[in-house]
This record gives sequence, structure tokens and C-alpha cells, in this order.
Amino acid sequence: MVKPFEKLRENFGLFATGVAIASTLQNGKAHFMTINSLTSISLDPALLLFAIDNKSHKFESFTQNKNFAINLLTADQIEISRLFAQVGESEFDLDKLFFKSDLNNYILRHSLGYFECERENIVPAGDHHIIIGKIVNFAKINFDKKPLIYFKGDYLPK
Repeated sequence: MVKPFEKLRENFGLFATGVAIASTLQNGKAHFMTINSLTSISLDPALLLFAIDNKSHKFESFTQNKNFAINLLTADQIEISRLFAQVGESEFDLDKLFFKSDLNNYILRHSLGYFECERENIVPAGDHHIIIGKIVNFAKINFDKKPLIYFKGDYLPK
């Protein structure tokens, strides 16, 4: 029997979204998480939001730290997306994948671009929390590449 929320998830899956990696630094340790709930809110002030599951093993890292970065993935970064979508810690070469910005955020090398944010607000919303960030820095890295898109439970383009 299909549960009602599974049908709802299928319908939400009909909305194509971009894929990004959120990064934060807490107590000297880097934390990364794949997201596809990124939304621009405002240009003035410059604000964005993403949602995090209340049961996520990264919940504390992203809700307690004041600063974070959002790294926009290119179509050829599917494996990076999968790496940081896993539960638990994964082995990877931090310096090969990321560089540390002047604002102490981890920025993904070869991404489309990034936003560096200061947490503005956290809003409880059902089984998730919405993290609102004030954008303090941003840049394009590979503007000529295609974005990684998530649609119907899979990545596009293939």
C-alpha cells in the first residue's frame, strides 16, 4: 500500500530543482550536505534559504553555526552530490575538492558558483527547519557549464 506522503513526494519530484552542496565549519570541523531546496528570497537585503530535515545527522552543524556556504553543482558533479547525500561521514580529499575562502567557508572547486552566508534566521517547518542566510559574498566560477538538475528522483542531464 502506498502511503499518502509517498504520493506527495512523487508530486514534488515533478518540480525540477538545482543541486548544491551546503558547507559549514563547526568546532574546527568541516561539514557538508547535498541540498536541492535552495531558494532565493530577496535581493535587498540579499537573502536565500534552504531546508534541513530535523532528523538529519548534519542538523546540529547547520543550525548552530552562524556561517555557511552554498556551492552550486555542475552537471558533471553527480558523484560529489551523492558523496554528501550519504548518511554518516565519507572519506574524501578535502583539499582536492574544496578551498577555504577568506571568510573561512569551504568552497567547492569547479562548481558553477557559490554564496557565502551568515545565518539570519531559522524557522521550524514541519519535519524540517528552514535556514535563512544573509549573503555576504558570492562568485561565479564556471558560468559556462551546465547545472546539475534533480527531477523525478534522478539527476539530469544524463
